[in-house]
Amino acid sequence: MATRLTSTAKRSSEKQRLSTLPQLERASRLVARAAAVFIEELELIEQTGCDVDVSAL
Repeated sequence: MATRLTSTAKRSSEKQRLSTLPQLERASRLVARAAAVFIEELELIEQTGCDVDVSAL
């Protein structure tokens, strides 16, 4: 009996986790793009020797 209950709960949580993967993929792409832009800006600041404008970043 316990095995049946555990198996059902495990399948349900697996389905739920798999249903969130597309959202997680989109979010990770967005974070990767934002990080790339941020790093490019920091490299540009380092090359030019300017002060960091936090509001501009």
